[in-house]
Amino acid sequence: MTIRHGLALRFATLGVMRKADFTGLDMMRRAVTNKSYAPPAVPDNSETLDKLIADGRDGVMSGAGFFDYGGRSPVELFRERDVELIELKVALEAVEKKRTV
Repeated sequence: MTIRHGLALRFATLGVMRKADFTGLDMMRRAVTNKSYAPPAVPDNSETLDKLIADGRDGVMSGAGFFDYGGRSPVELFRERDVELIELKVALEAVEKKRTV
């Protein structure tokens, strides 16, 4: 939820470079040069993904993945997603238009 309602919305409305400006380029530079953080090693597999796939939960095409799609067809799910993306694009264009006025 944090990504969906925080970072993703910021990227959608600001774009990557304006988001960097809002963060502060000095802070971005400090983050890039910070050598005290060592990311964890990337595992060879994912127990969660392995279990979902073993259970036949391959994603939208199989009717379930992380979420269960209640027997709805992939065509219906993709259409719904596309309509929502178009609605979001229209809304973002309205925001952009207000910004340039």
